[in-house]
Amino acid sequence: MGRPITKELKNIKNKPIVEKNLDVAHSVIQYLNDKTGKHFKPQSAATRKFINGRIKEGYTQEDFIRVIDLKTKQWLNRHEFSAFLRPSTLFNATNFENYVNELVTPKTSKRRLLVAPVLDFNRGDEYAINSELVESKTSF
Repeated sequence: MGRPITKELKNIKNKPIVEKNLDVAHSVIQYLNDKTGKHFKPQSAATRKFINGRIKEGYTQEDFIRVIDLKTKQWLNRHEFSAFLRPSTLFNATNFENYVNELVTPKTSKRRLLVAPVLDFNRGDEYAINSELVESKTSF
């Protein structure tokens, strides 16, 4: 994907940084449009302002993609929320930070190892053995 042509690139001291940010903005908006079926313009000043603000805060293109994926999964098929799948909502400073933190999942899962009970048919149907003797409901 080529770089978008913009007037912004003329006479700028930090030209490589600006070019990189424009590439990120273009890629992010294109991805958002692909996921939502909408037609946001990557060259929009307001859209670039939101994206560049988050880049200056240290967020990466991958962060933008993950937020878009999360919110489209949650909102795309819900009429009352699908209107919020827009740059001003997704990439707003407060919202974006919340959405990125929503993505954090616990690293350790609390799974229990389930062991099937071993039945001792010699003792009758009132007993099951699973590392210790367990009495049935009829016992007091």
